[in-house]
Amino acid sequence: MRADGLHRIAVLTADDYAAIDQLATDCNALDGGQLRLNRELLLMRPTDSTRDWLWYADGTLLGCLLVFAFGPDEAELVGMVQSAHRRRGIFTQLYEAAHADCAARGFGQLLLMVERDQEAGHGFITHIGATFAHAEYAMELVTPPPTTLRHADLTLRAATPADAPAMTPILAAAFAEDEEDPADFARSMERNPHRRWLVALAGTTPIATMGLVGDTTETAIYGFAVQPAWQGRGFGRQILAQTVTRLLAEGTQHIILEVATENARALGLYLASGFRQVTAYEYYAVSLAGSPK
Repeated sequence: MRADGLHRIAVLTADDYAAIDQLATDCNALDGGQLRLNRELLLMRPTDSTRDWLWYADGTLLGCLLVFAFGPDEAELVGMVQSAHRRRGIFTQLYEAAHADCAARGFGQLLLMVERDQEAGHGFITHIGATFAHAEYAMELVTPPPTTLRHADLTLRAATPADAPAMTPILAAAFAEDEEDPADFARSMERNPHRRWLVALAGTTPIATMGLVGDTTETAIYGFAVQPAWQGRGFGRQILAQTVTRLLAEGTQHIILEVATENARALGLYLASGFRQVTAYEYYAVSLAGSPK
């Protein structure tokens, strides 16, 4: 049992995971929210940069702030406080501790996630003066899409670190981002057994990739990227359908994903492929430039 007060956690215990799950369940029930904290997603974070913040009282987890730092420049924060214990400064202390720690670790900015309809979260965002960055729809599969074979030469297979040089330019081009060093990407694949990658080929040419994280209870699709030159030709639809079919055959009960609200093409693809919108998450940025280190 953890002592009362604030705790900085490098490695969450099984009891911590159970407490976080229960806290999310309680908050969602009282707030009408849809916040999901996939344990596999928490486990796939680099262990050398993971520091979460928990607030316990009388053996009960009253608040948490989880830190997702997959790169050196930005840390994403997701947190909550039990509704009966809000407005007592718990979340402020969690945030101030995380803010100071992330600044000391050299991050350039924080990105706070708030569910669109949650007034308490938006009140805190206003209080700290964070600025809107972007928003995403959370979606879940409700009707499996038909698996059509419009492209007979399309194959989908598990990716290995050897595929990294083909995958990084696809991801960079599809998301209009700087390309990650293939060697770094390959090492991240090796270090994170809790996630897996797929690569799609048209003939022998790699044209798309996507990540999967989760287990048969729930799997999240992320990083779904099709090389721009191959978009708009039905490849993405077929890849998504084949992936869903594969996951269902493995016994996966729940398939989820997130998509940027302004990405109309991807949103249309997911809606047409049997997914529905569950909620929307908004992301707000706080610059750490000039913060004490």
